[in-house]
Amino acid sequence: GLVAGAVCLRYPHDKFQQGAMTHPDAQVRNEAIELTMQAAQTARDLNADEVVVWSAYDGYDYPFQVDYDDKWKQIVDAFQQCCDAYPDIKFSLEFKPTDENTRFFAVPSTGAAMLLVRQIDRPNMGLTLDVGHMLMAGGKPRPS
Repeated sequence: GLVAGAVCLRYPHDKFQQGAMTHPDAQVRNEAIELTMQAAQTARDLNADEVVVWSAYDGYDYPFQVDYDDKWKQIVDAFQQCCDAYPDIKFSLEFKPTDENTRFFAVPSTGAAMLLVRQIDRPNMGLTLDVGHMLMAGGKPRPS
């Protein structure tokens, strides 16, 4: 029969256009974390073991528009909360260095994404590499 391997999470545009895990309003950030945890519970209910997170709106449009360190810390803290709440579920950030929603994603490269996973420092955190978006951003598959 048909089985689910993962739940792929997309944050709704109307609520999270200014960011999900990096939204300027802490209450909205917490709602994004809660939505991520609901996805993890859904994965568990489906006997899937992974939540793939595409955080389309966690970025910015202009250089120096945001405090980069604050946004980075917000993402680290959010994923740590999710990983700690659902240690049996793998969380995978589907980072995209460029997207139509934001000119600059808060996690701007494969190397930065790897650093993010290292700083989250949880065994159930990883990455999903979107080869198409990597190529569109001028990346090369081998170094990624």
